[in-house]
Amino acid sequence: MEPTSKRAIIVRDGKGEKDRVTMLPESLVAPLQDHLRSVERLHEEDLARGFGAVYLPYALERKYPNANREWMKMLYDNAQLARVYLHAWQVTGEPFF
Repeated sequence: MEPTSKRAIIVRDGKGEKDRVTMLPESLVAPLQDHLRSVERLHEEDLARGFGAVYLPYALERKYPNANREWMKMLYDNAQLARVYLHAWQVTGEPFF
């Protein structure tokens, strides 16, 4: 399955360290859009209060000077963090993760 559909979800580094493509069910499209709109509003509020920016490694901050304040970047970073927590839980078995 090619990720040509707007409902395609690409899972990177899945089982067997392979990338996979799956489909987002139609029943979840509207709830996901609503959630993303609320996250964007929350991010805008955080920025207005002086929060909401993220760390950009290496030269990315110079290359993309406003990317550290973009809400999609925040979503990507949180997804990466969730992946780290999952790995930590798998390795340690600690319920904290």
